[in-house]
Amino acid sequence: MVKSASDTISPEETSVVKPAPQKQITPPTGSQAAIKPQVPVEDALVTVGDWSMSVDEFKERLLALKEVVPDYDIENKDARKLVLDELVRQQLLVQSAKEIGLDQDRDIRLAVTEFERTLIVREMARKLTESIEVTDKDVLNFYNDNMDKLTSPVEYRVREIVLNDKLKASEILTLLLKGESFLQTAKQHSVGKSADKGGDLGFLTREPFLEMGEEILKLKVGEVSSIFKGPEGYYIIKLEAKRGGEVVPFDEIKQDIKVRMLTEKQQTIIIDHIDTLREKTKVDLNEDLLN
Repeated sequence: MVKSASDTISPEETSVVKPAPQKQITPPTGSQAAIKPQVPVEDALVTVGDWSMSVDEFKERLLALKEVVPDYDIENKDARKLVLDELVRQQLLVQSAKEIGLDQDRDIRLAVTEFERTLIVREMARKLTESIEVTDKDVLNFYNDNMDKLTSPVEYRVREIVLNDKLKASEILTLLLKGESFLQTAKQHSVGKSADKGGDLGFLTREPFLEMGEEILKLKVGEVSSIFKGPEGYYIIKLEAKRGGEVVPFDEIKQDIKVRMLTEKQQTIIIDHIDTLREKTKVDLNEDLLN
């Protein structure tokens, strides 16, 4: 029944690859770290069996940790020592697992392969879209062209009277049209759950059911509806108040619009690239096997 600014401008979910965040992705410690070349002894910060790590590599790990946990103090020696100790513990377990052939486990190898594919795809998406920009002028133009859709949620304050039969509903509607209090009439005659509150449903952003939503939209503030059928019987409603629906100020919505526009541009670049690849790459789908 009601459109909000956030509903209007949220990016659509798509099935194509989404661009990666604009930063390098560092693989986790563990089995992935174990396959890197041995660091020369003189350059190693730590060595565990046939695995080692240089000071520069450790610094990269710390920076990656800082991105994930901004409050972590990587300048603190004790904090750095905790990270180093954790890396050592992980590597000891990795080497122990390799000794019993756990690194050759089918599920683990599949997980490693899938992790590698994910990193490659994300990095490819990042490279394809790294030069894409959305200017402030682009955002302002979008805002001006879509102001009718960029509104705050409309809320309707509604009272209801619910009755078991249409004849009784007709009698009650006649009383209301003659000036009887809707609140008191609801308390006295309504069989709905809101009767003890004078039929008050509060401010609604979504209709309780379709027929009520249609009636609400027909009313001006202060008006009473005709009788209509609903899930609990025959309904009469009154629109007590209406608020919202104003255009959201540009400064409040600017960043959301920019994110949406950037995402759409990135998705277009990626889809176009995939379509180009399909044209020059043989792809056979045996859809019969899907059955």
